[in-house]
Amino acid sequence: MKKLIITIVFIACSALLHAQDYETSVGLRLGNSYGVSVKHFVSRYNAVEGILSSRFSGYILTGLYTYNNEMYEPGLNWYYGIGAHIGHFKGNRTSWPDWWDNNINDPMTIVGADAILGIEYVFYNTPISISFDLKPGFNLMGNSNIWWDEFGLTFRYIIK
Repeated sequence: MKKLIITIVFIACSALLHAQDYETSVGLRLGNSYGVSVKHFVSRYNAVEGILSSRFSGYILTGLYTYNNEMYEPGLNWYYGIGAHIGHFKGNRTSWPDWWDNNINDPMTIVGADAILGIEYVFYNTPISISFDLKPGFNLMGNSNIWWDEFGLTFRYIIK
């Protein structure tokens, strides 16, 4: 019963809002890593996204290619895609667990592959979108760990 009420309220509220097509947006990404994100649609359903984030006393630059599709209500979209990242971490990574790397005092550069799956809501008559995603990554160079815990809540301002 509780799920039914939540679904009805969600549908009623979203009926007041409509999708706003956009081409480019920029914003802040929050989660276990944090940084900035730029998303640009290259066609109606395909977009590229760049993320510059900080995690583990270092920086990671990620490039993604995503396929975006509408969900049930206007303004609510889901997306998935693939990409790659490169990052550099300083020495003395005291915030990392001991099992992560035996040489925690050595600087490290990583290169790897990423996947992404998320949802995005674009507000009507407001140049703002909000998205939530999971972005697991696998390091191919520097450290061969898989980051299953990468998630992000992104608030973007729509430029055009």
